[in-house]
Amino acid sequence: MWLFPQEREMSQMRERQQQRILPVPKIWIPAAVAISLPVAWIYYREANNLRWFGILHFYYVPIYVPVVFGLVWPCAVAFQLRSVPFDVWIRLRRAWVAIALFALSVFIAAFFIGPEYESFMKDRNERHTEELRRQQEPAEWSRAVEALKSRGVTAFAEPLTQIQRQVLLRYIDEN
Repeated sequence: MWLFPQEREMSQMRERQQQRILPVPKIWIPAAVAISLPVAWIYYREANNLRWFGILHFYYVPIYVPVVFGLVWPCAVAFQLRSVPFDVWIRLRRAWVAIALFALSVFIAAFFIGPEYESFMKDRNERHTEELRRQQEPAEWSRAVEALKSRGVTAFAEPLTQIQRQVLLRYIDEN
């Protein structure tokens, strides 16, 4: 096939250069990220007692890990191939697999990210409302006590708030 031994050496040298340019991405880095992100998210939600849009939240790990891997590994491939000319890149099966895997993972992730985001925002708003209510409790308590002292038992209009009910029960117990 080769007429001269130099051609064979040149061919082998080109193959080695191309292998050096296009090494297979280290799969353990995207795998570690794909495992750690969902586990960290589940741990965060558990630690903060946040509600889940589903009941079996820890059972989502087998779904989350492949989806996150499908988002992270193509990014690692794209980062690796950033210096490769497009005509070489387009012929690589790895590039096409990465594109297909990324598209599939984005499609699947859309079904989980939306409900997760809504659940997270609902919990955040409820916590904010609860914090505002706790901040207003002392002022409402003192207003209820003052109204009870000045006008007596008939000071409150129906329906009574929780604090008005507590102040009235305390007043009745003390008198």
